[in-house]
Parts: sequence; structure tokens; C-alpha cells
Amino acid sequence: MSETTGIKLNYIIFCDCIAESGGKVNILGVFSTIYSKAFPAVHQKFGIALNLSGDPIEHTLNLQFRDTNGKDVIPKTPPLKFKCPEFGEANLNITIENLPLQNPGFLTVEVLVDNKKTGEKDLIVSKV
Repeated sequence: MSETTGIKLNYIIFCDCIAESGGKVNILGVFSTIYSKAFPAVHQKFGIALNLSGDPIEHTLNLQFRDTNGKDVIPKTPPLKFKCPEFGEANLNITIENLPLQNPGFLTVEVLVDNKKTGEKDLIVSKV
């Protein structure tokens, strides 16, 4: 658990589609690499499934996308308010549209809770 936010990031998954029903998360088309024939390119749409646990108070989540050089790829995502259950986990499902891909390399997706970095995961961008 992050000392600064009281929140633990349990997982972050990149996928084609996310649905939630009855507290269960259905994740389709899990991937860690986006392929493109040419660059620059735009990835039209994908989902990010996150699972967090921690303090049962209202928190704010944002995602930040950075390229291999640490440069922001898109503006920080709009704030998403959430609250973890007292004895449970919060499932957050985010859709990203029109993600610009300038070059092959890594895109680091940083998870910010209450404006503090809680975790990150790399998304690989590769030429076909």
C-alpha cells in the first residue's frame, strides 16, 4: 500500500473490451503490445482495467501516459472519483480513445491517486 495515498494498486490490465456485472469484471483481448505498420500512428480505442484497495474514503484517480523520453503523450486523464469498500476492492474501467503513437518504444502508464503516483505499467509500441 502506498504510504502517501493509503491505496494499493492490485492490477492494471490493457485490453480491447471491459464489462462489469454483479461485481465481476469481464476483460476481453488482453495485450501488452500495440502494433503499427507505420509511425506516427493513432490507436483508436482500448480499455484499461484497474483494481485498487485501501482506505474507504473518496479518492481521485488520473492516468498519465509518458513516452520513452518521459514526455507526456496526452494530457492527464480527467479525474475519476472512487471509494474502496471497507473490506474489498474498487474496480475501475477506463476507455482511452485516439492515443497518438509517435515512435516504437515504451509508453509508461502512471496511475495517480490523489495526485500521487501509486503504480505504473509499460505498454509496448512496436512496428509490424
